[in-house]
Amino acid sequence: MDGNSGNHDRAMKHLTIGASAGCYDAMQKLRLFFEEGFVSRGTIDSTLKAYNSSCAKMRSEARDASILAKTKSI
Repeated sequence: MDGNSGNHDRAMKHLTIGASAGCYDAMQKLRLFFEEGFVSRGTIDSTLKAYNSSCAKMRSEARDASILAKTKSI
């Protein structure tokens, strides 16, 4: 909603927090914004590291299957 309201900095902050907590969708949106030049390399690198760490802590067979299903639909 922040992004749609024109508050892009706040939207990026929300996506960064969500991705750092292991939210797949937030990480994918942040990746797209990085590819479009709206997110810095440092931000995407640190967020990806936090995302991977969070996912490793939550890893289970059911979660892996869910992620695999999402990536096949992209």
